[in-house]
Amino acid sequence: GKTAASVAPLPTAAENALMLDLAAARRDSLVRYLARHVSGEVRFDDTTRRLYATDASHYQLTPLGVVVPKTADDLTVSVQIAAELGVP
Repeated sequence: GKTAASVAPLPTAAENALMLDLAAARRDSLVRYLARHVSGEVRFDDTTRRLYATDASHYQLTPLGVVVPKTADDLTVSVQIAAELGVP
């Protein structure tokens, strides 16, 4: 017969806080790494993220941050850093 699928329990408030702390630390690390290696602008503020969240369509996806490259090398390094850190 079929067995009921097991459902993972919801995280506790403490576990949620830890995940948020880890996410913030990971984001801060990404910002520092990008700022150190990119000559263009590295923006992770809420206003910039909202500005880049949409285009002329109805589709909206808020980015983790925005890099405005000055050079082709900036673009290459940004993509490499994102790939190394597992950032989409």
